[in-house]
Amino acid sequence: MTDIFKRVKRGEPLAIPAAAYNAMLDAAQTHQNRNIRLAPMNAGFDSLYVHIVNKTGRQLERFDVVGIDSPSERENFDAFCNRICFDGVVPQKQHKGKFAVLQQDAAPDMVVRVCIYGASVAKVLSRDAVKEIRYCDIVEGETSFFVSGGQTEVLWRDASSYWAIIRIGSGRSTLFPATLKRCGGEQGTDKKVASWKYDVVDALTDETLEENVDPTSSPHQWKRPNVGALLEATFGYAHYDKDGKLVLGWINEIAEQESCTT
Repeated sequence: MTDIFKRVKRGEPLAIPAAAYNAMLDAAQTHQNRNIRLAPMNAGFDSLYVHIVNKTGRQLERFDVVGIDSPSERENFDAFCNRICFDGVVPQKQHKGKFAVLQQDAAPDMVVRVCIYGASVAKVLSRDAVKEIRYCDIVEGETSFFVSGGQTEVLWRDASSYWAIIRIGSGRSTLFPATLKRCGGEQGTDKKVASWKYDVVDALTDETLEENVDPTSSPHQWKRPNVGALLEATFGYAHYDKDGKLVLGWINEIAEQESCTT
């Protein structure tokens, strides 16, 4: 039987059998149809990857985290348009919600691929031995891991190794319930305003979000009644503002009153 796929040696005349030509067309058509059925890379159906220049001054490992700074190319317009690339820096306060997870190791000043949206492997540590971690965020000055709390969703986490799968850009619900644990202050009198302070705990996960909070100080929104002695709060509702700061909006402090008599 004649081999229709016999390779041609250099210098030999090219004569493609009809069967071989048709087979190549079939293979090309199959490949094209397969690509049509698949979502194109970075089209919004998958995790989104861009590049960063490692400006941390550190040797970074795969799945480390960096803060996203300004674009690395600002003078060459063609380069700016053809490849999205940021300077990756050591995370600071302003990088909450604006970070990237490395997808490969990076020496200082090396350009590497990073995930800025969607699912990625990362390392997530617990602030206070919380068993179930639902959200995490960056740590100022730390490139190796995230910590519990914040606004980035944790899809899965191995408590023994701290390795996790997180979903960048998911955000948490606008409003969520919080348990309040008194940690200081006084109930007040008819001549002195109450001054209760609280540790704020996520009511769904028992995760401590912030300690020693004065619910009347900025950015919190609680307007404390000036009516004398107030019973301490045990519950409230909170959210995170556009800067990633925890905000207590309402808490169940009430005025101390005597019981009705019959």
